[in-house]
Amino acid sequence: MPVSLGTRPSEGRFPSSFSVDHLMPYSDPAQQRRYQREWVARRRQAWLDENGPCVRCGSADELEVDHVDPEKKVSHRVWSWSAERRDAELSKCQVLCGECHAKKTIEMLTVETPHGTHSGYSYHGCRCADCLDAQASYQRQHRSKR
Repeated sequence: MPVSLGTRPSEGRFPSSFSVDHLMPYSDPAQQRRYQREWVARRRQAWLDENGPCVRCGSADELEVDHVDPEKKVSHRVWSWSAERRDAELSKCQVLCGECHAKKTIEMLTVETPHGTHSGYSYHGCRCADCLDAQASYQRQHRSKR
């Protein structure tokens, strides 16, 4: 009896001997991974070459893709996507050198010092009058618990 091949494995119509190994361009998985990494690197480098240099300092060294507004970021793994989908995601990006990208990230992650708190004194190094008072109060409370 001939086996009817469906279009999806979930339909249960694939024979148990069905394999996609013959569809891989390389029979060696390590060679396949190397090819895919190189292919992605070429796509990424082409985009960086087209959209570089760094928009902040003009450097052409160690260029990176930066999402201008991280809230609108869908993914950073865009290089294997279709051209239309990839271009839509990359339209939200800019090119920054590694140093400027690190500075931008630090600026975005920097939390304003919470004045008048123990953490303002202890973790943020603030020595304003409010933080000094909060630290003294914290120490009094901590000592009284012993």
